[in-house]
Amino acid sequence: MTNRAVRVAVCALTCLASACDSTTEPIPLAAHRAQWEAQNLQDYNYSGRMSSFWHDTGEVSVTVTADEVSSVRLVSTGEPQDPEDWKTIPRLFDQIEQLSQDRTLRVNVAFDPTLGYPTNMFVGCRGEVLDCGLTLVISDLVPDSP
Repeated sequence: MTNRAVRVAVCALTCLASACDSTTEPIPLAAHRAQWEAQNLQDYNYSGRMSSFWHDTGEVSVTVTADEVSSVRLVSTGEPQDPEDWKTIPRLFDQIEQLSQDRTLRVNVAFDPTLGYPTNMFVGCRGEVLDCGLTLVISDLVPDSP
């Protein structure tokens, strides 16, 4: 599946989510965001994987330089991937905050106990939409040496 297809799938997920009902509780992000910001990291690498009903990216290696995603490569082949599909940790916090305010979605997030960054995020529809969901896993975050 191409990166365009992944974006279409995410858009479809959003459209499906708008048809769901119920409410969600806000995720308390402030403490984790403060923990992350205290690290003052602008250059780092992490492993990531996004999966949904429609697609699985496979494990990627993401490089962040000067607080911008500068490189994304598929771990299994080294093939470059579209950096627009991946976020810096501050932008991921912003996305979680935005998604958690949408009462049609169920958002669950786990955080790294040491650095405070999100390690696992699940976004799904409330209600009975079975094929609505996206999981993001981030691991092995390592600061880049200056």
